[in-house]
Amino acid sequence: MLNEVGKLTAYVGAKNTDEKDVNTYDKVFATNDDAVLLERFWREAKSDITDKLSRHIITPEKPITITDDNVDTTEQYQIELHLPDNYNTAMLAPLNDEIYNYMANTIIYKWFGITNRGDEERYSSYAANSLAKIHSYLLRRNTLLTRKPHPF
Repeated sequence: MLNEVGKLTAYVGAKNTDEKDVNTYDKVFATNDDAVLLERFWREAKSDITDKLSRHIITPEKPITITDDNVDTTEQYQIELHLPDNYNTAMLAPLNDEIYNYMANTIIYKWFGITNRGDEERYSSYAANSLAKIHSYLLRRNTLLTRKPHPF
């Protein structure tokens, strides 16, 4: 996840300039030196999505130990969701993608709240859109096809 945040912040920084027409790359790009703060945003995003999906979660994440001097960039977010028997399983991949997008956009909008206020609202909106899609995907069901005889 932190690599994704790094790629996107590098791209945004390289493509934008400030009011003095100076490239914003150094200001916006999230580097390894920023990992402690980015990990905090990662944990906040995980807590937020876990809260929002809590009624669907069977197996929450395992408890973690947090220390100030240890940044784990390999940590993964895994949950088990309770879905009804008639859930449309074709929506599992898009659901997974939107959870990923939600978390990435949440981290980026929090980061841009510090480094690039002009884009903060845009990424907050992206996160909100991802959350709406997540809720929509959770409601998808297979419908039973009933065939009615058609008189000729």
